[in-house]
Amino acid sequence: MRTLTLPVALLALTACSSLAEPGTGPSGDPEVPAPAVGAVTGRVLSKEFGVMGGIKVVANQGDKTATSDDRGVWTLSGLTPGLVALQLTNLPAECRAPEARAVDLNPGGMARVRFLVDCSGSAEAGTAK
Repeated sequence: MRTLTLPVALLALTACSSLAEPGTGPSGDPEVPAPAVGAVTGRVLSKEFGVMGGIKVVANQGDKTATSDDRGVWTLSGLTPGLVALQLTNLPAECRAPEARAVDLNPGGMARVRFLVDCSGSAEAGTAK
């Protein structure tokens, strides 16, 4: 029985794997493209405090959350395209969370959302007068 050396065996394997149909993986199974995900980035600001760090931004997609940095900037990545609802938590006691924001995220896209938080401490803050 004749044995093949390692370089010859690798060459034979490479040649066989190239015989698979185009658009298929090495096993001949169809290649499934990775889903195109998107991201949302933004800032959290208030008239009273300026930029707001340490504020949690929560998306309606599983456990997707981000926390604003010391510049108020946050980013949520790996989001499924479509309508994404965002809301704030972890606000100081004197601040009222703005209404949830919704963005329509395109596959592979990046959306921007700025939250303006009312921290006036007034029970009537944010209501129409």
